[in-house]
Amino acid sequence: MSTKILCIESSTDICSVCISVNGKSVGLKEFKDFKHSSHLLPLILNSLEESDIDKKSLHSICLSKGPGSYTGLRVGSSTAKGLAFALDIPLIAIDTLKALANGLITNIGLNDNDVIVMPMIDARRDEVYTAKYSTSLDCILPIQPLILDHFFLDHLDHHHRIYLCGNGVQKATSICEGHSNVMILPTQCSAQDLCSLSQLAYDQNLFETLDHFEPNYLKPPKITKPKSPLI
Repeated sequence: MSTKILCIESSTDICSVCISVNGKSVGLKEFKDFKHSSHLLPLILNSLEESDIDKKSLHSICLSKGPGSYTGLRVGSSTAKGLAFALDIPLIAIDTLKALANGLITNIGLNDNDVIVMPMIDARRDEVYTAKYSTSLDCILPIQPLILDHFFLDHLDHHHRIYLCGNGVQKATSICEGHSNVMILPTQCSAQDLCSLSQLAYDQNLFETLDHFEPNYLKPPKITKPKSPLI
């Protein structure tokens, strides 16, 4: 019997949805906008319809859990938890940076032991959310916010080829000049990068507790007071 998992990616400006069928993506639907609250549910319905899959036949919901946009993660989390509760199916949560690394490794066929993948998500100003992974997705550097200053060069050792990917890599371009072992590949978060990871989590019963699950915001949102009274 096929395992069908609804995959949701909402951690950046890309609102992305697909169905994982035995770890393979079908019905991919994406919209580049920060209006996730308006687009996410229609994308889900369109993906199910195009794939000819009834929501009641889904086995699980998989969510990209961050780090990333606070609002995007909130929308994705509330939608995923609501659907999982309504359909009485388990929730799977995958680190967004791990999914980014998985997408790059899969798409360009990386399998060398001397390669490190360093996904980056824009965290505003000169900061990114990042981590380091081997090509077998072992975590070498834990997920953290990192400022792209001269200390960042300490991460660019010459013993490995380093692939930078994600929507934060443009910030690292100038600082990486002269490092021939560093490959910069701008990529976007996509629900299809969750598919193989969601299938693995499902097979291992790695599910979240709906009542207690929260996305990995990593940092609190920046909320500023209005310059003038609202009334």
